[in-house]
Amino acid sequence: MPGIISEQLFSVFDVNQNGHICFPEFSSGMTKLYTGNFDELITFIFQFYDFDKDGKISSEDVRIVLSYIPLNLMETKIVKHKGMALKS
Repeated sequence: MPGIISEQLFSVFDVNQNGHICFPEFSSGMTKLYTGNFDELITFIFQFYDFDKDGKISSEDVRIVLSYIPLNLMETKIVKHKGMALKS
């Protein structure tokens, strides 16, 4: 997981923002991710995307997150060669 994404995930889990994730924070975060209701999950995802913690998701926040998500092209691989994208 790229550094900035893992840092953001850590930040969302670290509810009291003390630089450590205690067991209750970890347990709560994992519960929201894997078994939470829709409202809990969407709140978690919103907090994950809100990089600057201003209560809004900007286009820059979205760009940051999406820039770290690898494109899965299934069996088609894109190979860059001399500035051109070639399928192999």
